[in-house]
Amino acid sequence: MTRDSKYTANKELPVIEGAVHTDLSDGGADSVIPFDKPADFYIKYLT
Repeated sequence: MTRDSKYTANKELPVIEGAVHTDLSDGGADSVIPFDKPADFYIKYLT
């Protein structure tokens, strides 16, 4: 089961209120999506 896996400790599902699926492709992503969260994850776990 994924929920009890040792690989789930650093996982998070970000829910962005008011965002829609096309925000990323329509150019409105900068004002809606908090890109600092994925950047922080990459710095912490992948460098």
